[in-house]
Amino acid sequence: MSTNTTAPAAATSTASRTPAPTKAPTKATPAKATSKPKASTQPCRCGCKAQTVRPEALYLPGHDARHAGTVGRAIIAATTPKQRNTLLASLPTENLKHKAMGMVKTAADRDAKKAAAVKAREAAKAAAKVAYDAALKANAA
Repeated sequence: MSTNTTAPAAATSTASRTPAPTKAPTKATPAKATSKPKASTQPCRCGCKAQTVRPEALYLPGHDARHAGTVGRAIIAATTPKQRNTLLASLPTENLKHKAMGMVKTAADRDAKKAAAVKAREAAKAAAKVAYDAALKANAA
């Protein structure tokens, strides 16, 4: 009977070998499913002529307030109720209409305050003139 006293050659020879560098497996990117074609954007309604970010958006960010401000100032400058109503109808949402009318109300309040201040100033000037003239008469007598 003969016994094999030698070590297995395959086990010793592979242990001393360094493993060959392996490449990282490349991922195949799957093709994107195109269920719907991308809807096109529309021009911003504020009048800047830029395209909106999303197809369902009416304005660029911040341009809704810009449009409401422009319409509010135009309503203040309008001379007839028909012009005012037409300008107000150009705004697409109730919130923007409310914002524009708020500007109109604020401008009206500001103008009323200015008119009251001018009236008070004129009254104070008239009272000061009367007091001055009375003082001059008192000193002359």
